[in-house]
Amino acid sequence: VDRTAMCDVLLRYGAPESLVRVVRAMHEEVIVVLKAGGEEEEFESKLGVIQGAAASPTLFLFMISAWLETADWKGAPIELKTRSKAGDACARESFDAKGKFLSQLLSTQRVKRKAGEFELIGIRDFLYADDAALVFESRESMERGLTSLIASGRRWGLEVHAATSAEGKSKTEFMVIRPHEKHRNYSPSFDGSPVKVGESLYITLAESRIGGENVKNCFKYLGSYIDCELSDDIDVESRILGASKAFGRFGKKIFRNRRLSVKARVKAFRAFVLSILFYQSECWALKEVQRDKICRFYNRCVRSIAGISRIKQWHRRLTTCEMAAKIGLAPCEAELDGRCLAWLGHVARMEPDRLVRQMLFAWHDGSRIKGGPRQTIRHRANTLLKDISASLQSEEGGNLSNADSGFARLHRKGWLWCANHGRHEAEHGALWRRFVDAHVRSLSSTT
Repeated sequence: VDRTAMCDVLLRYGAPESLVRVVRAMHEEVIVVLKAGGEEEEFESKLGVIQGAAASPTLFLFMISAWLETADWKGAPIELKTRSKAGDACARESFDAKGKFLSQLLSTQRVKRKAGEFELIGIRDFLYADDAALVFESRESMERGLTSLIASGRRWGLEVHAATSAEGKSKTEFMVIRPHEKHRNYSPSFDGSPVKVGESLYITLAESRIGGENVKNCFKYLGSYIDCELSDDIDVESRILGASKAFGRFGKKIFRNRRLSVKARVKAFRAFVLSILFYQSECWALKEVQRDKICRFYNRCVRSIAGISRIKQWHRRLTTCEMAAKIGLAPCEAELDGRCLAWLGHVARMEPDRLVRQMLFAWHDGSRIKGGPRQTIRHRANTLLKDISASLQSEEGGNLSNADSGFARLHRKGWLWCANHGRHEAEHGALWRRFVDAHVRSLSSTT
């Protein structure tokens, strides 16, 4: 990073001049000491942010943002439509005039909308910390766009890690997301050869090592796998495998150790196993097959902690809910649903111009392919929001005359209003958490 350019960027973004002077002074006459064995070597650092400084990540993000905002992308972004007024009016559509919960709560593609009820958003990049995911419609547009983007980055002193030959390995990788097998543009094969993005610069196809094998066109990001089919199969399998290893590692010393209290073993189970098993499960578009795999592993661990074999469970006529309750745990379904519903509430409380919130209500106009649609996070959210309504109705008796009841609020105001209730007050999200807890209790009492 060029430090002079970094200070200019801060000024362009509206940073006070006094703050920029402090940042400039921090990066002047920086001396780096390199220790190798018993020897030390000092030299002056003239480029980049200071390694290990608390402000360095933020300063670097300003440079990344300036780079991508000023780059010539050599093409139009991918356009999506999103609900521009996804507030109370949109939320109330989740119920009909008789209070019946509609199935098309989040589905917008098949519903005709007036022009004023949606807005167009252009998708080029998804940014998280110092990482960027760029979206292109074709290999040709990716080649043009990345070539221009890398050339633009050099103006800011930024370099993209790319292979120097077609046979080399690039740290920057690309993925090919193929259309549905029944789509008119579907092809069973694709060009996975390295993409040339400059003079002797190549970007290679993503590849991940899973279970001792190299899987092409699969990318691991922040511990979660993204595959070319946009399915959660690989990620779910890797979560179960990682959690199984953790449970086996501490099984004899902790989880099956009868000298430890059940409470202590459950705390260790949550810390060492469930943190791996349910990592990023909020964003899974779970199918029934995947849910069953997770729950089978979860129930097997619960039986081991409780010291109850399958035969004993059968003889005692214990359900999975009762078995989990014996050691102070909720059933697996409640854990999965509670996490996803809490995440939906978190997204609902975001500002309307946040990309994550816009994408929850976004759709792409196009002809519908034959056959049933693929399972998506929106389908899962649809089901969960219907279930949370049923849980509240069962717990509170479904009385709409009581304006303070959760079910009446959900019916009259809609789920978005309920999730946003107390957004700028001390009880931030408290009402939605009460709804989620009611749903978890409903699942925990199911026999």
